[in-house]
Amino acid sequence: MKNIALKKGVCKICGCTANNPCYTPHDGYCWWTDKTESICSHCKYDEIKNNKETVHCINDNPGWKPPKFIDKDGFECDSLAEITTEFETEIICPCCGHKPSTEDYSSIIGAEENECESCGCVYSVEVFHHFSTVCVKYRSDSEGK
Repeated sequence: MKNIALKKGVCKICGCTANNPCYTPHDGYCWWTDKTESICSHCKYDEIKNNKETVHCINDNPGWKPPKFIDKDGFECDSLAEITTEFETEIICPCCGHKPSTEDYSSIIGAEENECESCGCVYSVEVFHHFSTVCVKYRSDSEGK
């Protein structure tokens, strides 16, 4: 890893930026973990940092190719429908953006599957230092998961 001088928007450990992020298949692209935007998620959290599939500063890796995904109709797309937020009250459907009509977000977070009242997609909510809402019924990755 690099040792970078502290500068907002540049990870002080790996040197990634918004235009040159880190990536791992399970967690996707990195996000800032502090208000000064000086350390990315893929350097701060050991679960991601120590994952052998984590690629830091993807644009600095000439052989790296973004993952391809297959949607429900068999068309290739750049990513699964996923929305990430730091606050449970900002959880929305990853396919249509509908906000659940509940005040008990623990029932949504704890459920394996949640059906969107608006578009009917079934999504799950993962919690790993943030809330990640992923469509699970209508889309699947290229490995058929």
